[in-house]
Amino acid sequence: MEAPLFFDAHTHSRTQQSGECRILSIDAGHDLTLPGANRFYTAGLHPWYLSEKTEAAWMKLLQLAAESNCLGIGECGLDKLRGNQQLQAYWFRRQICLARELNKPLVLHVVRAHDEAISILRSENFQGAVYVHGFRGKESIAGLWMKMGAYLGISPAALKNPAPAFIKNIDKEKILCESDDSDLPLETIFASTASWLNISEEVWKIQAMKNAKLFYHV
Repeated sequence: MEAPLFFDAHTHSRTQQSGECRILSIDAGHDLTLPGANRFYTAGLHPWYLSEKTEAAWMKLLQLAAESNCLGIGECGLDKLRGNQQLQAYWFRRQICLARELNKPLVLHVVRAHDEAISILRSENFQGAVYVHGFRGKESIAGLWMKMGAYLGISPAALKNPAPAFIKNIDKEKILCESDDSDLPLETIFASTASWLNISEEVWKIQAMKNAKLFYHV
């Protein structure tokens, strides 16, 4: 693919401007409009929307995940603030197995359940790439994910506070920039992250693109 100016590693926006590569996040049971054949995306079962009817959404996920422009499985994971915890763990494990079967990376949604998510990944012996999107956790939690070799996503939510402590000890090759569900310009997200890392925005754009292409295998 031709190198874009900005690589948005995780977004819910259907728009994609010239100079951008934006990885669309699709929930198989919640999103009714599917991406076009020329749009890169990830597909998963978001922990917020799980129910007794999720088995039907699973069949749709299998179809979405098999497409060549589906670059990863997710977002999936655990959220202690919303949803049924038992259902979340069950479907998280199934999506881990799917990612392993298809040799695709995992994009995670984890809220106040980092220890549990890491424990499940270890128990499933998942060896693929992992991306914790929208990370806003403590420095100690970031350290746990770093030991797993995981990527951490910087979203607009992280920009609401001064430079987070966790950014200091993260290998810049393991950081991804994302717009998530925000309309904040990508320039702002990249500029803030570059400032935190104490490097120029141009250097960070190049590094962030390398990171995203390595994670998504594009």
